[in-house]
Amino acid sequence: LDFYRRSLALCRLPQDARPMPELYRDCLETAVLAEELGWDQLWMPEHHASDLWAPAPLAFLTAIAARTSQIRLGTYVVLLGLHNPLRMAEDIATVDLVSNGRFDFAVGGGGQQAECYLFCIPTA
Repeated sequence: LDFYRRSLALCRLPQDARPMPELYRDCLETAVLAEELGWDQLWMPEHHASDLWAPAPLAFLTAIAARTSQIRLGTYVVLLGLHNPLRMAEDIATVDLVSNGRFDFAVGGGGQQAECYLFCIPTA
């Protein structure tokens, strides 16, 4: 239970109608505040086509890493099957370097049906 009290997952609820620039700005400020309040971890999802939020979690986690210094950052989960392996390795290394080793990388094999369709990846 202690893990959940000190871990923050940035997500967008379906009823959230904020414009994207405002949503990202607010989430970045939330991440900075979470660190100031002593939270231990912050996790970011990856989604495409479903709710138009978080299509590039590694880019956003890099921005958070540049504004924080203590809180661990992670993915829950990157849809590995949708990415070029070399590009993904470079992006992971970038987040890890900017965060000074505070990055945890969690992966999943694929996404929702719509996400696989968007990237022309067969699901069967």
